[in-house]
Amino acid sequence: MNENPSSQRGVDAAADLGTGDLLGGILADTRDLVAAHGDRLRGELANDLRGLGRMVKAMVIAGAAAMVAATLLGIAISATLVTLGLPIWAAAWIVFVIAGVVAAMMIAKMRATEMTDNVVDEMKAARDEVAWAGKNTVKALEGEPGVEPAPPTQPLH
Repeated sequence: MNENPSSQRGVDAAADLGTGDLLGGILADTRDLVAAHGDRLRGELANDLRGLGRMVKAMVIAGAAAMVAATLLGIAISATLVTLGLPIWAAAWIVFVIAGVVAAMMIAKMRATEMTDNVVDEMKAARDEVAWAGKNTVKALEGEPGVEPAPPTQPLH
């Protein structure tokens, strides 16, 4: 079996350490791992909040413009239908039904849009890595040789 000499040296060095030193090292590594995930999570939340603020402002402006445009379009369609000879009440109902259908289609499209949540993904990754550290801590305390490789971390974007 062809083993990596540097990993063998790590195993030999770990065998020379006492249980307290091993446990202390594992706990320090776990603390650093959780702190790193916390920092990534804080950065993601800050970026998400800044993006949310910009998006809300843009949506308010776009919503106001769309409402004005939709109102004027409805008036124009009603006026055209009245000019073509329909009673004003019939023209108003036709415009109302058209607006309702368009709104229903927009709501259906919005619900179908997939949304991702990076915060949840980061929390799951932290949970997996802490579970990995715990399992390997138990192995080290029980004197079992070898450490499982850490779970892969995925970039958030």
